[in-house]
Amino acid sequence: MKSLLKRYQIVIFFALTFIISWIPWYTGGSGFNAWGPSLAGLIVVAVVEGRKGIGDMLRRLVRWRASIGVWAVALLGPVAITLVAIGIHVLTGGEAPPFTFWEQEWYLAPVFMLILLLPMGGPGGEEPFGWRGYALPKLQEKWGQWGPLIASLIIGTAWGVWHLPEFYNPASTQYALGIGFLGPMIISWIAHSIVMAWLYNKTGSVLLGGLIYHLMLDVSSTLLVDFTVTGMFRGEQVGSRADLRLLTLQIVVSALVALILVIGTRGRLGYSAKDEAGE
Repeated sequence: MKSLLKRYQIVIFFALTFIISWIPWYTGGSGFNAWGPSLAGLIVVAVVEGRKGIGDMLRRLVRWRASIGVWAVALLGPVAITLVAIGIHVLTGGEAPPFTFWEQEWYLAPVFMLILLLPMGGPGGEEPFGWRGYALPKLQEKWGQWGPLIASLIIGTAWGVWHLPEFYNPASTQYALGIGFLGPMIISWIAHSIVMAWLYNKTGSVLLGGLIYHLMLDVSSTLLVDFTVTGMFRGEQVGSRADLRLLTLQIVVSALVALILVIGTRGRLGYSAKDEAGE
């Protein structure tokens, strides 16, 4: 039985992720459990690899040593992509976003980031033992040179489909955009998965290649909608003023960045099978 579980552990991980995450949706509620991916990863590793596997994931999570350039990409990459998209949008006749959060509630930025880092908030539930903490290193091992690219396509697609309940949640940005925007959003998640794979492979760190980049991705997205933390606590539909044109430009810029990274690394995204084997 353990041998069978080990053989199909990646499939089991994705199945568990959706089963756990979508409980609120398929039981008659709305939204999803953001901590589903990490819980699924912990369950699979605990059963298949035991304490050693969990210890390996914890070590990848706390690694922080990297060059200043890599830290800059993790911290500022998502913000730069967003600002470039805003610049193109405004220069081509679009209206600048309201920057409501940054104008009115900038002092709540640490609170907002803390919420996102908690297991129920987003990156804190998705990355440590989930998308990048478990799935990325496991998937990369399977396809040699093309492992990072294939892994990014699989994770990005799953990451996008995983958000499906949010397109039916009246309090979400996805609901305001409509289900027709799911396809473009999947392209965006694939693009960011490519960048995150590169960060992870350059550092071996889920902290940099998962948690921090994902955190800054969510923080930068507040530039694109009329978002406030207090409004979020009141249950306001924070995505009701999302600018479809601006979001589309952000996806295009993200895709171009990912494409440049793929071409520049010849699809390897910094991956070395030798380094992975030495984990």
